[in-house]
Amino acid sequence: MERKGYWKGFISGIAALVIVGFVITMAGSARGETGTNLNLYPVFDKIEKIQALIDEHFYFDEDAENGEYYIYQGMLSGLGDQYSYYMDANEYAAYKRKMDGNYCGMGATVAQDPDTLETSVVSVESGGPADKAGVQEGDIFLEMDGNDVTQMDLGDLIENYGIGPEGSILALRVRRPSDGQEYDLTIIREPIISQTVAHQMLDAETGYIQVASFRAETTEQFKQAVDDLVQSGATRFVYDLRGNLGGSLNSAADMLDYLLPDGLLVYTADKNGAKKSVYEGKDGHEVNLPSVVLVDGNSASASEVFASAMRDYERAKLVGAKTFGKGIVQETFPVGDGSVVRLTTTAYFTKNGYPIHGHGLEPDVAVAMDPARDPEEPLASETDLQLQAALKLLDEEG
Repeated sequence: MERKGYWKGFISGIAALVIVGFVITMAGSARGETGTNLNLYPVFDKIEKIQALIDEHFYFDEDAENGEYYIYQGMLSGLGDQYSYYMDANEYAAYKRKMDGNYCGMGATVAQDPDTLETSVVSVESGGPADKAGVQEGDIFLEMDGNDVTQMDLGDLIENYGIGPEGSILALRVRRPSDGQEYDLTIIREPIISQTVAHQMLDAETGYIQVASFRAETTEQFKQAVDDLVQSGATRFVYDLRGNLGGSLNSAADMLDYLLPDGLLVYTADKNGAKKSVYEGKDGHEVNLPSVVLVDGNSASASEVFASAMRDYERAKLVGAKTFGKGIVQETFPVGDGSVVRLTTTAYFTKNGYPIHGHGLEPDVAVAMDPARDPEEPLASETDLQLQAALKLLDEEG
């Protein structure tokens, strides 16, 4: 990597927002194994000079906290890897809640109008806290715990009010467009488990499972879906990973372990080629039924691991479009005060040694979706050309 590109990102991070009273006392150099040594002394010297110019000449109020944040962000963005980044303590806490899949919240999906900044309810989970409190689709949030939220950033609203300890109370005032009235409602937060798997019988013999993402809760949801469909008479399967950008590699490996015979599923290796993690099936359970995996250009990462392993073990063919081609793994490293750095550290390779990253997976049967198809129509329908091709393939292969 060239230093010019690296430090351009670093300095752009500094310039993005100003720094006040932020003095870097650390000095030294960071030496990488690749020979691109980064001498930090002149960098710190330049930062101090920029700070002095800001202190003397900058017209607007300065923000030390934001300035420090963007130094770290800039340093990571200079790596040129969109998957390596810095998270402060609040961002990391939100990230962990998302990946864990379990949190205490309202049980409603909300959206914000970019013009008016009004936040409204898109959907309400049946039987969830919001539903019990009488929240309805379309309700517009006016106040939360007595505070005006009509112009609050959506992320701040969710972080400050949407999530809280189990049993905690959220006082809401909403405006209901359907009748123009305002209502005071009380929500008692409960654990919310994200539903990442949907399943149904398409006909008397075909089980259909759609996996939206791979998260901590996905494995058990997937196993339950497989079992339910087998009990309902499924003798063949369609696994739909279209639009699934990935997630937890452990979750994908556990799901594969449930379907495939014991053996190597996928492995990761670092930049020197040394194997770091080996994922193997070892639960002794398998589901040996004719299958197809649906993929498209937004099937990435853990989705590609799942699809490739199913094909490597000759348990499924791929139908749809070429996958995204993200085959790298990130690790999280704490850097103090609850903040972390996410860095790409390894790439993963299929059972047969194929490098997914930058290549993707070509489908066995390439089928494009009809561009005239209504995007609001559910995927598993008669107008879903890729699904119809999958069913045809299963019919042909008996």
